[in-house]
Amino acid sequence: EWLEQAGNLWQRLKEALFNFIFIEEDEEEKDKEEIARLKDELAATDYKIIKCSEYSLASIELPYDIAELHARRQALRDRINELEG
Repeated sequence: EWLEQAGNLWQRLKEALFNFIFIEEDEEEKDKEEIARLKDELAATDYKIIKCSEYSLASIELPYDIAELHARRQALRDRINELEG
């Protein structure tokens, strides 16, 4: 009976290890996908920063709320850093 219990314990240990490895890999893949999505979102707002810079240099009223734009972009960078860290 102890041999059967040891075999059952070994089987449960193998299953737990298998699940841990694949869950960990799945989480890493999800993080990579989220990082890519966040970087794309950040890049998609680059033109707004450039446009605001041009307007500012020309002493024209900014076309976007720069504080809101900066806060959103900083939140994206912070999340990217969190995921990469």
